Amino acid sequence: MTTVKRATSKDVAHLAGVAQATVSYVLNGKGSISAETQERVRRAASELNYYPNLAARAMRTSKTNRIAVVTGVQDYDASPVLSGAIDEASKAGFLSEVYGLEPTIPGQGERIVELVQSGQVAGVLCFAQLDPDLMTKLEKVAPVIRPDTLSANMFNVGELADAAPIAVFVEKLAEQGWHRFLHIGGPSDDSVSASARKQIYLDTIGRLGLESIGEIDGNWSAESGLTTVLALPEQTHPLAIVAANDRIAVGVMRGAHLRGWRIPDDISVTGWNDTEIGAYLNPPLTTVSVNRFEAGRWEMRRLIAAINNDDAPAPPANLNTIVWRGSTGSIIA
Repeated sequence: MTTVKRATSKDVAHLAGVAQATVSYVLNGKGSISAETQERVRRAASELNYYPNLAARAMRTSKTNRIAVVTGVQDYDASPVLSGAIDEASKAGFLSEVYGLEPTIPGQGERIVELVQSGQVAGVLCFAQLDPDLMTKLEKVAPVIRPDTLSANMFNVGELADAAPIAVFVEKLAEQGWHRFLHIGGPSDDSVSASARKQIYLDTIGRLGLESIGEIDGNWSAESGLTTVLALPEQTHPLAIVAANDRIAVGVMRGAHLRGWRIPDDISVTGWNDTEIGAYLNPPLTTVSVNRFEAGRWEMRRLIAAINNDDAPAPPANLNTIVWRGSTGSIIA
């Protein structure tokens, strides 16, 4: 039987053209290594399928290489965020274990604390809303990071909640000749994302001297988009509708179809989240791609830096990117 030789950090260093110590610094989140060098090292490690030897490092340092990732109730698919976090941990030589907290099951929070107090994990990435007393107990025994980009129910906050693309939507549509707008959002009274998108919309409408026929606080559902469009007066179009997510936009497009309004001739539509179905609608939906995978990687980098007593990494740039498609006509960024 042929045994495949396991790649070493020396192999990665040779392929990346760096010192072996640089490989260790990059994969362990230490040192001030340039972004270009980090990318070169990570690419070389990926090509060679190299991962640090967890058992060997644990024996050298007498420290565990396990990280606890704690999640709570999720209103959105958390898999991209968790995948990014786990991928980053793996590349740095850590094993991630995901623990879900369900409010209806008593004692789960205490068991997480017991796990950390036992010394079995090096740190905790906590997406869930824990009781303040439990969080204090955790922070006394291990580094704990509460994400800056996601709330306890995985709603976007921080960098992910940057609503700047809404301004770009309105500006580009205005350049195309659209003057009347409608915003259909989420519940702005309890969502950072919904509130931010609504405010950017209003600011841009005012700055450009455009007409807004309304700002509807919906509930993130396709139904809210559908019912809003069906309730509009007959002579409303031409109208550009800025929807706060793709679900609302799908409802808008369905409502337009039922009313015989053509997209993008009578109405123009934008969404947010770049869900898979958007690219297959007729016409395809202009939207915002949200890089939740990279957000998860950055949150894990923050935790690893805390574990290693290093400076916190700089936040990622451009987590939200506009994807222009047919629902807004011929606009090209």
